[in-house]
Amino acid sequence: MVHSFISTSGNNCGSNAQLDAGMSNVYQTPICRNIFYSSNYISSQIHIQAWGSVSPGDSVSIEMWRGSGSQDINESIVYDITDSNPSQAPDQWTRLSWDPQVTYLANPYVTNQNIFLGGNSYTMGMVLRSDSSGATQGFHIDDWIQFGIRKVQEYTLDVDCDAPENGYSAPPSAILSLYCVVTNNGYSPATIRSDSNISNLTWMDPANPMIRQDAIYVNGAGISTMVTDHDTSILIPPIAGGASIDLWVNLSIPAGADVQQLTWQLWFTDASGQNSGEKARVSAPVGVTEQYGVSLSSTTSIQAASFGPGEFGLIPFRLQNSGNRDASFNLFTTFSEDDWSALVVDENGVSVPSPVYVSRGQSINLHLNVSAASQASPGTVSFNLRATCPSCGALFGNDVLVRNIEVPIYRQLSLETDNTDLTGPANGIEKKVYISIFNTGNDDEQYDLSLTQSMWQLGANLAATQTAVLDAWDGSSIIQLNLPMPLGLASQLYTVTVTATSVDDPSVSQSITLTVDIIDTAAVRVSDEDADQSYIPGQSAQTMAFEVFNDGNSVDRFTMSFELPGGMNAEFTNLFDGKTVEILPGQSYNVSVRFSFVEGAQGQLPLGVVATSVNDPNVSYTGYATYLVGSQNWLKIIPTGLLTIDDAEPAEQWSMTVTVRNQYTTAQSVSMNLVAGESSNWLQSKISNGDRSFLLETEEERDVTVLFTVSKTTLDNLGEDTLLTNLTLWAESQTVSDAASTVLQLQLVKTGSQANGDGASSDSDSIDITSILTWIGFIVVLLIGVVIIFRILTEEVEEDDYGGWGSEGYEGSVEATYNAVAAAPTVPVAGSEYAPPKAVPDMPNVPAAMPPIAPTPTAPSPELGTAETGPPVPASGLPDGWTMEQWNVYGQMWLEQNGQA
Repeated sequence: MVHSFISTSGNNCGSNAQLDAGMSNVYQTPICRNIFYSSNYISSQIHIQAWGSVSPGDSVSIEMWRGSGSQDINESIVYDITDSNPSQAPDQWTRLSWDPQVTYLANPYVTNQNIFLGGNSYTMGMVLRSDSSGATQGFHIDDWIQFGIRKVQEYTLDVDCDAPENGYSAPPSAILSLYCVVTNNGYSPATIRSDSNISNLTWMDPANPMIRQDAIYVNGAGISTMVTDHDTSILIPPIAGGASIDLWVNLSIPAGADVQQLTWQLWFTDASGQNSGEKARVSAPVGVTEQYGVSLSSTTSIQAASFGPGEFGLIPFRLQNSGNRDASFNLFTTFSEDDWSALVVDENGVSVPSPVYVSRGQSINLHLNVSAASQASPGTVSFNLRATCPSCGALFGNDVLVRNIEVPIYRQLSLETDNTDLTGPANGIEKKVYISIFNTGNDDEQYDLSLTQSMWQLGANLAATQTAVLDAWDGSSIIQLNLPMPLGLASQLYTVTVTATSVDDPSVSQSITLTVDIIDTAAVRVSDEDADQSYIPGQSAQTMAFEVFNDGNSVDRFTMSFELPGGMNAEFTNLFDGKTVEILPGQSYNVSVRFSFVEGAQGQLPLGVVATSVNDPNVSYTGYATYLVGSQNWLKIIPTGLLTIDDAEPAEQWSMTVTVRNQYTTAQSVSMNLVAGESSNWLQSKISNGDRSFLLETEEERDVTVLFTVSKTTLDNLGEDTLLTNLTLWAESQTVSDAASTVLQLQLVKTGSQANGDGASSDSDSIDITSILTWIGFIVVLLIGVVIIFRILTEEVEEDDYGGWGSEGYEGSVEATYNAVAAAPTVPVAGSEYAPPKAVPDMPNVPAAMPPIAPTPTAPSPELGTAETGPPVPASGLPDGWTMEQWNVYGQMWLEQNGQA
């Protein structure tokens, strides 16, 4: 069943109904459905009477629908009357009431719960739904009554204000406030106008009215909003039915107002277009009392100004006598920080003394000249400008103007040093320059430090790249500038600039520039060398190169000298007048040092090679090399006893056996060497072939045999019955720097003599002619033997196992060819007599030559003054004991013999 009617106007159903095409077609007459416009109602209920029941699966409902009329929860509001338990007894009618708003709000998808039924339009009726499974007689329905409260345009207002029952009483310049709650008692929104006035019309000057209204209403979004108009007459936006607004009306009593009684009124009128007139009015009496008063005001905001340290400025203010009695006022200022000051001046900048007289209700414009503290810290400084009336009593005639002054961050710094012009040599001795940095700003600061230099070769650097945090106002620190004064730096003027930059504000920085004058500088350095072997005392001289560096900044020569330890001999082999060649700055020259160690030298011997500048004799440098000489006790030779040799042709070759022990922590490779010394004059000695080199494990021992050969001639011609001679046997480690030695003692016994040393005696003390002839024959034979032995030795290709005997001898015919030149150095031949007879001419006493050791690479020797006719002198210098004249004659032979030709 649809709540509808048959139209009497054809298809025109009017504004409250809608033509139903379906029903009109069935009944063949226009039928109109009644439309319920919920937006026009505050509430509505539907009432019916019913009795009976329906089968399970069936229902009878009251329904309000819109749109398609389906059971869509968003388009249909349904109430099953079974929920009201109607009577099932026949003719026992039960009254049922349904509030559709309750059912509507139960829908969880409702979006606007504050509007009745969502403000939609609905069709109403009764609906029977059945599942066709069975049926009963159903419900009997009677009545269809709809009640509703309709929204009408008429309304009334309730105004509830907090005005005192006896009215207001206040002095001039006081502000009176009236608070009211205005409620719309109607059902429709009401638009009203609020007006207020005071009976003294002079207070109602439109340019400066004494009344202000502030109204707050709730807008459509449910948000409290203030009306933008605050005049004596304001239009208040529509107030929803039953809603309220808050209204404040403020009355300011003018300064200097006379004592009087006034009436203050507030009334509300309809502004909706219905012209229904005034809706409500409120009146209150106002009494103005006599009183002193003062008012301080300023056109500036609470943040009145911004002053840096030590700055000043003017802050305008107005002094008004707000009371209704003439008075004079004292003005003084207090600040929240120390060292701030202020002076009251007029608009021309002239100081205004206190007290300041002001007539009642009058005002004067003044300025406060504020001076900031010279060390003001950043932040906000507050001040109070106070006006007091000395004749007005303690309760009246006082006012305070409070304002703030912003102190900005002031950043400044300075750099200072005692001397910005520096002079010094490039000698590698670092100079330190101390620069003082001062934070002269008003805030704690930290600074980044940077450095620029005219040439990177100067090598200037800073000890730190950032300062600590420096306190405001002359917080200080030290910047350390390091000048390495590098060796070889060219002599000229350099500049260094040190810059400090604020970490917080990189636009703030300060620089200081220093000049560095590098003067001509002499500097030298001699390399320290590593003697990575052990040395045997008495061995042939060896050569080592030391590198001399010119670390100065100009060409220089260097005088060379030694710091010689005891037991060591050394000489330079490639100097010119004891000096090096000229060495360019940054270049070097190798000086060759030939050295040897005397018999008995032992331990670690340090050699100092001293180079002294020719340009500046006060500049020198010493390079060192430490030589391990003799035994370090990592190898040990266990000696044997005295060996007596009394037969030139024994059954077994004469020999001595010693024991070599490895006392090092690892295995050692050992080579054996024999130094014959003067014993080579009497005998030949060598180390057994299998014992010349071997490997010893830790704590391992090995026997080493030394073989001796003595000629019969030697034993026959000993100058004494017995002769004691010594040889030195060396064990050299090839693994570590160590060499151990032992002395081999031998006793030679003259043929026919006893070992006890008793020599044979002659039958006669005289020397006859026969003896003399015998000696002459012996000498001739001996000379022939010497020549033969010399030739054999010069052709020998086997390793020299006999202590260097004859190693540098030369054929006698050479000397005959060059009679004017001294013979090349020679050594005695083994087997010769201990003391040749006086009848033999004395041979020239020339020093024995030592076989040279290949030196480390050196720079070319300086050009010598003597003209050379022989081959070039080796880089290691002349052989030991040779003169340049001998080299020119015999040098080529020496080179060929030593494989250097």
